[in-house]
Amino acid sequence: MNTLLSYITAQHIQSAYQDVKILLQGYDEIIFNAMADITRTTANPFVVPVNNMQYQDKYIELERRLNFRHTLDGLRTILNLFSGIHQNLLVSNENLAVQVRNRLSFDTNRDFKIYMRENSNWAVLWAVEFISQRTAAEIFSISVDIQNKDWGWMVPDYVVEYIDSAISAYKKGMNTACLALLSVTVEAVLRDLLGSRSYTFTAHATSSDVYEYCDALITADAPNNCYSVSFPNPMQFQPADFANATGNNPSPIRIRRKANGNRLDLVVLADQVVVDHLSSSVISQPAQRTVSGLGAALNIARNTENLITPADLPPDFDNVIQVVRNNLIHLSGDALNTHLPEFDRRSVSGHFTLKEFLNTPEMVFDVLTNIPIFANDQYQKLRQNGHLIN
Repeated sequence: MNTLLSYITAQHIQSAYQDVKILLQGYDEIIFNAMADITRTTANPFVVPVNNMQYQDKYIELERRLNFRHTLDGLRTILNLFSGIHQNLLVSNENLAVQVRNRLSFDTNRDFKIYMRENSNWAVLWAVEFISQRTAAEIFSISVDIQNKDWGWMVPDYVVEYIDSAISAYKKGMNTACLALLSVTVEAVLRDLLGSRSYTFTAHATSSDVYEYCDALITADAPNNCYSVSFPNPMQFQPADFANATGNNPSPIRIRRKANGNRLDLVVLADQVVVDHLSSSVISQPAQRTVSGLGAALNIARNTENLITPADLPPDFDNVIQVVRNNLIHLSGDALNTHLPEFDRRSVSGHFTLKEFLNTPEMVFDVLTNIPIFANDQYQKLRQNGHLIN
């Protein structure tokens, strides 16, 4: 269960349950059927009463389960019960569904509410005031789904916490922190998206096969002013094979030094015949579908896997998100001067910078209100495609 739901107090839950129970007087079977549905895969599924003479005992049984808020997962059970009731009412009595949904909105001791959406999902809701010198102050709602009756959690806790912290930073006028957190939010979503396609973000992983070393000895043939290379262990091909492949003609290669930490290595560029005869074809470390960073993740998600379309996130913001992620996470005074050419038209100098972006309330607010929509839509798609099911 999404742990954000635990911010709803037991008192508020019980009060809402009693209100819903009163609203559904005469429709008791809707409550019982919903309870039977959400517990059907548990060790002790709820059994609906066969007649109204059993209603009182069945309500006692149902409510006893709900009172075990943690031990028997009573909190998730009652929230799923509300969702099941609402789904049934959307089909049978839409007016009553609206009345039930209106009762299912809960304040928390944090700067957000938790409420039921029209689609029966539970969501987090923030109210954010946009203040501009050009317009009167406006209140905007930002929300993301966090729980679905059948799928479990939707947008994960860690992503919601990034969004919540970004909103908190924005409200305090901390635009730099706000945008940094939103860029990390995008990266977290992309990691989950690409993870569903078997990509990894493993440190030092390689996207190309790594081959085994083979041992060789190099000696100087001073009388002939040349070097010779020999292989103490059996190789895939013999020198006679090399002679046949090259017509016994010299095969040119190119060699240079390459810094590798505290040492210098030799890099050899050669044609395929030389590679086949003078190295091992045994793979020691297979290639992985690995992602090196945010820029690579955006490119793969958009252009290789087609997981993100312009309808999900305008391509115009790809560079902005990367600049924000790379320069605000590793912030320095010089980083604020990073050029954002996509917005040069907005600058009098014709050279728009990251600092100008941070100092433009409308642009920061655009990112703040749109990234949560992007995150919500992507996790919705992941769930629909059978991923991240808990």
